[in-house]
Amino acid sequence: MHTEQFLHKLTQRFISPVKPGKQVLSLTMTALLFQSAAAYAQKNEHDQKKQPAAGHVSLVIGIAYAEGPERSKRQKLSSGMPVYEKDRLVTSSGGHVHIRFIDNGLVSLRPDSQLEIAHYTYNASMPEKSTIKFNLEEGIARSVSGTGAKAARHRFRMNTPIAAIGVRGTDFVVSAGKQDVRAIVNEGIIVVAPFSDQCTASALGPCNVNAVELNGLSKQMLEYNTLLDKPRLVPVNAPDLPDVSQQQSSAPEKKQVTASEQTSDQDQQASSESDNSSTEKDSTASEEQTAGQKTSGTNSSQTENTDNNTASDSSAIPDNTTDSSTADNEAASEGSDTSGIIQGADTDTTDEDIRETITDRLSDSLPGVIDYTPTAPLDTNALKRRQLAWGRWGQTMPNDVYMLKPGDLSGRKVTVGNTRYALYRLDTGATEVQAGLGDVNLNLRHAQVNYNEKGGSTDAMRVSGGWLNINFNNQTFRTGLTMDHNKTGDVLFSAEGDINKHGYFSSKTNDSQMAGAVSLDSREAGYFFEKQLENGFIEGTTLWERPE
Repeated sequence: MHTEQFLHKLTQRFISPVKPGKQVLSLTMTALLFQSAAAYAQKNEHDQKKQPAAGHVSLVIGIAYAEGPERSKRQKLSSGMPVYEKDRLVTSSGGHVHIRFIDNGLVSLRPDSQLEIAHYTYNASMPEKSTIKFNLEEGIARSVSGTGAKAARHRFRMNTPIAAIGVRGTDFVVSAGKQDVRAIVNEGIIVVAPFSDQCTASALGPCNVNAVELNGLSKQMLEYNTLLDKPRLVPVNAPDLPDVSQQQSSAPEKKQVTASEQTSDQDQQASSESDNSSTEKDSTASEEQTAGQKTSGTNSSQTENTDNNTASDSSAIPDNTTDSSTADNEAASEGSDTSGIIQGADTDTTDEDIRETITDRLSDSLPGVIDYTPTAPLDTNALKRRQLAWGRWGQTMPNDVYMLKPGDLSGRKVTVGNTRYALYRLDTGATEVQAGLGDVNLNLRHAQVNYNEKGGSTDAMRVSGGWLNINFNNQTFRTGLTMDHNKTGDVLFSAEGDINKHGYFSSKTNDSQMAGAVSLDSREAGYFFEKQLENGFIEGTTLWERPE
């Protein structure tokens, strides 16, 4: 009903002959109803004018906000929320947010960043008439062009405080401050130019005056500051780079059994056992614990290659089933710290979301530069000082880089492992993780991963990055790794699941499996994993640390 019609009906109903004694009451009711009608009319007109969403939040880590004309107040972002043209997005010191736009474009913001969606008008029937413009006020953002930006490159712009960025079908990352700008291209081309009379912030598309072009194939970084006449290109191994990395099954199923809390005598016996006697150890452990979930598995990255490049080991993983209400009560009584928590809905979070998160979390690295696999075996004394350490049941292998020998594993207990090696934790007498740990993010410290090709060789892979989040409040974990080899291309491994009160966690999907443990103070973690590929499988081990 139109507002005019609504008011007319009210007038006809209440402006009518009344008895003198009821005149005052009638006039009062009329005034109140006219006031309500006016408020209704304003709300109705606002709702009719509300613009369609430009996109939605696909993933949130930590805290992020949005403010803009379509919002009555500043709103905390969560997965699935719409974002609008003119919205200003702000991330906290631990916040990440991913926005998926209506043309399938993507923008991800890293911590302490501010971005305005100045324009986002997508014309689905005529994409070349789309208009897309962002203002990165500060911080680090990644932009992946959608259909609109690809078709209307002359109408795309990302402004920074001191320079304009235009694109040509691009995936790029930019770090912006009030005095400097740095950018890296993962794919495509960007054009960066300082603001001037010929290159204004109000314009669209790339500028031409004092502009410098950066191609994703050049392995260079573009930087500009207020002391330069125009941007310049520098090598990718220059220091202080923005956070970015370019990221893009057949093994038989193996039976796994539980191996959680074991006695010190069993650990001492296990540490001296050879590969041939490890099955007995696994059997003993299974008698002491309820049988855990069965997952598929093979050797990890340091395993010996068999004739057919697969193995039928009986691996040990933890039982993550919480069979006591005590653990639930403990989890509920812990703090409600949400810094770093991933808020993307489980049903909506895709491998692409995880891939983008890994890209956002890599530590000042660039494509082809970083590898978390040590180039030489690590110092034994340094490994022995760690709370968590990998060790073999028998002799170490020539290509081991952080495996301890049985004689170096005294004073530790087995957490997870298989018949060839295990992850050992210092035995302090405690058996449960500390209370009140909250939500924890760990950085990848070391990794060793092999690709086992069907009927072929075993090759070491490059591990370019990863992240691990453990939420002790709700007893869950999420992790991801990026790897590559010239035989496989870029490979993503991701997993999520539950972690129990002993600090053991595991996960299984149709093509991958993993199991790991955390130190009782959550400062260290490790896991082994396997992922099946079309022509073979990859397997590896990892070590993680909390940032200081």
